[in-house]
Amino acid sequence: MFVIILTISTVYISCKATVTYLECESYFRGCCPGTLWNNKTQTCEACMDGYHGENCSLPCPYPFFGEECQMICNCSKNLCDISKGCPIETTE
Repeated sequence: MFVIILTISTVYISCKATVTYLECESYFRGCCPGTLWNNKTQTCEACMDGYHGENCSLPCPYPFFGEECQMICNCSKNLCDISKGCPIETTE
């Protein structure tokens, strides 16, 4: 029974990877939006925090920031960093 389950899992993973590739083959080097081609590793890699879109060319729009622009700044636009968000307030 273990062998059968392992085989089914392998087929599912292989099919999923193929579908993902086919959906993105029209993009540069097959990198889906939200990823960027890395010449050194020869792979598509996730955008740096603060960027999104095709070839990671778009900065997060205010008030969003961070990985895939999923977090929201609770400070003014001029203080919101696209990768780190709002500065941490310190009291001394």
